Amino acid sequence: MFDYKFKENESTRLFRPVAFDQGHNLFLCDDQTLAFSFLCQPVSGWDEQINSTLELMLSQDSYPIGTLLSFSLWASPDIRESISTSDRLRRECRSKLLKESQNSALGFLQSGTREPIEEIQHTKVRDFQLIITLKMPLADMEMTQDEITSVISMQRILEQRLSKAFFQPRKMTAKLLVNIMNSMLNWQDNAEWLQRRELPVDEHTTLNEQFLQYDTSVFKQRQGVVLGSKENPTFARMLTVRRFPRRTQAGAAFRWFGDPFDGMGCVTQNFLITVNINFPDSLKEKGKLETKKGHYIKQSFSALTQFAPKIKDMKADLDSITESVSNEGRVTQVTISAAVFGSTETEADDGLTSLQSYMKQAGCTMVNEDSFAIPSFIQLLPFGACAKAVRYSRRYFTMSSQHIIPILPIFAEWKGTGTPVLQFVSRTGQLMNVDLFDSKTNYNLNIYAQSGSGKSFLSNEIIRAYLSTGNKAWAIDAGESYKKLSESLGGVFTTFESNDDNVSLNPFTMIPLDDPKAFIDSLEMLGGLILAMAFWKASPTDLQQSEIERILREQWEEKHHDLLIDDIANACLREEDSRIKDIGKQIAPFTTNGQFGKYFNKPHNVEFTGDFNVLELDGLSETPRLQAVVLFMLIVQISHSMYHEYKQDRSIKRLVIVDEAWDLLSNSKAVEKFLETGFRRFRKYNGSGCIITQSVIDTQKTDAGKAISENAANTFILSQKTSAIAVAEKEDLMALPPAGYRMLRKVTTEKGHYSEIFFNTTNGMGVGRLIVDPMRSLMYSTNPADNAQIDTHIRAGLPLEEAMKQVVVEQGRQRLPLDKPEYLKETFYELESNHDAELMKCSTNGEPSAEVIPLRSVV
Repeated sequence: MFDYKFKENESTRLFRPVAFDQGHNLFLCDDQTLAFSFLCQPVSGWDEQINSTLELMLSQDSYPIGTLLSFSLWASPDIRESISTSDRLRRECRSKLLKESQNSALGFLQSGTREPIEEIQHTKVRDFQLIITLKMPLADMEMTQDEITSVISMQRILEQRLSKAFFQPRKMTAKLLVNIMNSMLNWQDNAEWLQRRELPVDEHTTLNEQFLQYDTSVFKQRQGVVLGSKENPTFARMLTVRRFPRRTQAGAAFRWFGDPFDGMGCVTQNFLITVNINFPDSLKEKGKLETKKGHYIKQSFSALTQFAPKIKDMKADLDSITESVSNEGRVTQVTISAAVFGSTETEADDGLTSLQSYMKQAGCTMVNEDSFAIPSFIQLLPFGACAKAVRYSRRYFTMSSQHIIPILPIFAEWKGTGTPVLQFVSRTGQLMNVDLFDSKTNYNLNIYAQSGSGKSFLSNEIIRAYLSTGNKAWAIDAGESYKKLSESLGGVFTTFESNDDNVSLNPFTMIPLDDPKAFIDSLEMLGGLILAMAFWKASPTDLQQSEIERILREQWEEKHHDLLIDDIANACLREEDSRIKDIGKQIAPFTTNGQFGKYFNKPHNVEFTGDFNVLELDGLSETPRLQAVVLFMLIVQISHSMYHEYKQDRSIKRLVIVDEAWDLLSNSKAVEKFLETGFRRFRKYNGSGCIITQSVIDTQKTDAGKAISENAANTFILSQKTSAIAVAEKEDLMALPPAGYRMLRKVTTEKGHYSEIFFNTTNGMGVGRLIVDPMRSLMYSTNPADNAQIDTHIRAGLPLEEAMKQVVVEQGRQRLPLDKPEYLKETFYELESNHDAELMKCSTNGEPSAEVIPLRSVV
């Protein structure tokens, strides 16, 4: 590579891979090497298992002399996979508004890869990828079976190591490589990879001819490399390592490109950081080290140290290396390089300066790479590491394999739980995909959000996301946070007022008479309801609970649907035990002549229809005792609906949100206890219970609250008071590591821009930002002026979704394009069954018989 002479557009001279063996996932490279690679997920934390596994990989595993191992961290603008999956989840969505809002959301995220998605820290959206590549030298291009067997063995061992260290390795294929390289090299707005879900591989040309588009040239500059054309250039600036940190620690590389802990900014440009490791002849290199060490030992005792005090530092370094090599380490040769991409020279220079500063703060001194612009750029790329560069570039440093681990670029922020039902953006720009139902335990959610932190936008976004994927949602609220969304989506909005004589929640008429098991299945619920009516602040005894269930059975057998709360009260009053008599007296307000009796003395008439039901309890805020019982009944009815619907369709996810939860639950210990029990059952019905309250310490005030908190696999925490976090950390209420509480303290909200959320899930933790496009911002807005403007367009004949789009334009809210990404408009074909796939493989004449295959076209 270092005898390279530039010839414009001769792409075969720039890139090494020429052929791919699909059977073994191996690449043949034109520098006489056989290689393989893994596309991995960077880790967002560190533990001893990762450390020990990397030590084994670098120090103990056997590699032939001259093997090159590369770790490349790529801040990629390619988010097609997440965006396409998110779109595919909504394929069956029938609501025009939900469909239009989702298209705007996806267009907004895609636009955010080219321009900053927010205007405070100017973050761009990206996907951090870790590409790990190994190249083994060959005797000649006609490889032997022994060489192939050796590479396959290394591939298998390396895959096992990476899996054990949580890197989730995925074997690199020709198609994966072509798509990755195209995203690195072709930055035009009309780049082919931006127009298609996935670029195909041309089987008739070598791989290294498929990385550059015909209109992409590579120009050499003194300051770096220019990709594209002179009219539409992208500038790449390079850095190379000048000095490694003298002392460092595991995880230091996490700070090389940003501040994920305090959220104070990051390198906003796309970049590639690569560590190349050469494995030389270990015995030969150890001999050189010993000779060099002896030389510096002599000099350290001479007068020369007065003029060159660095000699003592060199001796100390050599002592450290030789000691490490003696203790199971291995002599290696290492370099670090980086490239930053910008659409203008200024943008590229700014990114270079920013990356250089972050790495310097972490102890790694990087300098501009001017002398070897093209060769340095090539060496950064996957499969680009070169034996000649090791020998001639003077960019490689001798180091013990044990000392390499802290400088590997293997860290990036948490990517979420996996499924893109909800999508957020991390502090460094990582697109985060989150689904409550990715958990392997339960699907419940606790949201803690102080006033003004963006709680309403988050909860509205959760509801919109799950409704758009064909699921159901119930929201119980006391503040009309969901009225606008309900009206927009055609949901059912039911209000409960203390002076409303029409609503009835008679529990007995809910029980079907044609199911003999229905009453027994409901007995625990009915008993809990009576006790919730009777006990407001205190808690019932086990005796009282069992006796109430006995009385309920007796009264049901006699009256069935004619049964009223009055009958239960009278039956209790007839009991001799004063503890049961007391219950009869205590439920008197809920009998026909009581102040709340009108809600329970008629047949039950609250029905849940459609996919979205909002149950507004603010009208009962002056009667908290009644409000608590109504909440109890609604949870019961929702549970019944979930159960019966689950038997009919097990694929639908069901979401129950209780907003302002602690204001509602604090009215009754019995209701709080029941909610804890109910939330435990939701998982059986493919359901998620979501509690929303203001402070992280709210749920810790009672045993039932603690149980609700502990039984939630997902916790989302928005901005909190410093005092609340201090209490939570002191008592370890959130069961977080110190780094978790540190991140939690810095969670903030920038009104009008984004709300930060600390995610704590069974699949990991991290901080993401809810950044909504103007369409969703208008959709969730409760501003009367916004609503009036929308209504004006609706009266003029526009559909709601078009009216909202018109208001977005009129208000000048749109900063980025919101159009659905082009590659999502691509028509593709999907086989209807595996049997169809087999038919396509086999036909009587050995050719694919596509005409007999039923295909369905999907746009």
